[in-house]
Amino acid sequence: MAQVARTVDEIGLMTYDFNGPWNGQTGFIAPLASIIPGQGGTVQHSVSAYLQAGAPPEKLLVGIPFYGYGWHLVPDVANGVQQEGEPIRGDHPYRDI
Repeated sequence: MAQVARTVDEIGLMTYDFNGPWNGQTGFIAPLASIIPGQGGTVQHSVSAYLQAGAPPEKLLVGIPFYGYGWHLVPDVANGVQQEGEPIRGDHPYRDI
């Protein structure tokens, strides 16, 4: 990664779509961090992995989503996070949110 960083102006990180209708449970699209140390699937974990691979922090460009996914039939437990439900196929652009 350090060699790549010498030849590019910035490194774009896709730090979204960690969860969606393809999962069996609801979840955050781009969770910043996890309450479980070292757990992957977060913005923090992705950035840390690139830094450990030798990418300079000033070249990292973190992507964020401007859309959301929806679910039906989610139980009213833990605000619906990490709950089973029926995903609504397709995304919801920012203008709809």
